[in-house]
Amino acid sequence: MLVCSTAGISYDLNIILKWMDKLDVESFEFMINPESKWNLNLVAQKLKDYDIKSVHGNRDIAKLILNDRKEGIKTLEENLEFMHKINANFLVLHAWDPRSAFNIEDLLVLENYRDSIVIENIPSIYPIKDLFDFFAKLKFKFTLDLAWLYFSNDFRILNYDIVNVHIRDFKDENPRTKIFRGDVNFRE
Repeated sequence: MLVCSTAGISYDLNIILKWMDKLDVESFEFMINPESKWNLNLVAQKLKDYDIKSVHGNRDIAKLILNDRKEGIKTLEENLEFMHKINANFLVLHAWDPRSAFNIEDLLVLENYRDSIVIENIPSIYPIKDLFDFFAKLKFKFTLDLAWLYFSNDFRILNYDIVNVHIRDFKDENPRTKIFRGDVNFRE
């Protein structure tokens, strides 16, 4: 199934909705950006007629959980509530802060949400395989970002329960290539 992430479209909700109407894809992954101060209840109303398979959670959730557990859990639960309102199947989660040291045991709180979230292989100062091992023991599923897989060069994580794959359509060095103007033909 070809699913387009709204992260590749814009941070502006009106532009996202305009493109969602134009794109010939089977479904969407809706990205909740921490920079956008959206009212998620209003956004859910605007998205009710779209087929959205997954929601990419606010990427600051783990940082919040590790620094202010109450605020982090509140943000996670708001993201999950939004996911359920738009009938998405799961929430993609950055489960750690890629730039900071942390105690992985502090992330055990995520186990309560295991059935609704999948963990993405974002960079870390720790070996990705060790982090995946931790979450796999807790029976989590995973999102594989191919760009981060390439940079980590640790292909052992392909052996985990991967339910979602992020493929970036870059052109040259530009990380924000215009939609369908990159080097990947997703229809072949």
